[in-house]
Amino acid sequence: MRASGFDGRARLASGSAPTRWPMTYRVTVAAGSLRLGPAQTDGVVLDVPLVRIRARPLGRAGSAVVEVDESLLLLDFSAQVAPRREARPAARLRHLIEAGRGRRRRDLFLRAVSGGPA
Repeated sequence: MRASGFDGRARLASGSAPTRWPMTYRVTVAAGSLRLGPAQTDGVVLDVPLVRIRARPLGRAGSAVVEVDESLLLLDFSAQVAPRREARPAARLRHLIEAGRGRRRRDLFLRAVSGGPA
């Protein structure tokens, strides 16, 4: 486990039903555990030791699948910004930039979970 851990925000989806508007959560990896809590509060809804989870990247942008005791969670570290009306090239560029940022945040999260270097 890295001393610096991870502290960020991600959208969370769980269960088998499609989720239309996933809620944003604070994601923290520190002191040997993963903690998730709603971004708007100080509460914690999940606090689990890292030895009980497995995580892997999903897709090319900022998503990761986290398995906690055989239950799957999807964390999306991509930006949670509302789409804007832009010309097609500008919208495409914005999408690529946000995907890259999400991928970087996801990679930092995965390294913290696995105990690898930053």
